[in-house]
Amino acid sequence: MINAFKGYLWTLKTCHSGADMDTAAEMAKGHLDGDTTWMLFDMLQNRNEWWVPGKIVEVRKRLAGVWRAPGGSRDVLLLDIALDNYFRTMVERTDRSTLSRDSLVDMVGMVLDNAGI
Repeated sequence: MINAFKGYLWTLKTCHSGADMDTAAEMAKGHLDGDTTWMLFDMLQNRNEWWVPGKIVEVRKRLAGVWRAPGGSRDVLLLDIALDNYFRTMVERTDRSTLSRDSLVDMVGMVLDNAGI
């Protein structure tokens, strides 16, 4: 029983530390194809650019196929969680009062795409 609790504690610690996107990306990159890895690390190097929320949605769509597959990687799932958290941060930080109606509709569509993953 003690080993089971040790495993559970490790999982909790990993989930909470896995919110660090850089750590999660390094842990998961061995489970990803080259294009997804390139997209992910390009996004991480430019994480404060205006286009990052859209790139996060694209990367998360690719990751879903990996972690949902039978025997999928827990590291990829933790990366997906970290990306989802950062997406939320980016959207919440956006000053929506400065967006045009079209841009606001695009943002809502992106949020809905992200929620559907």
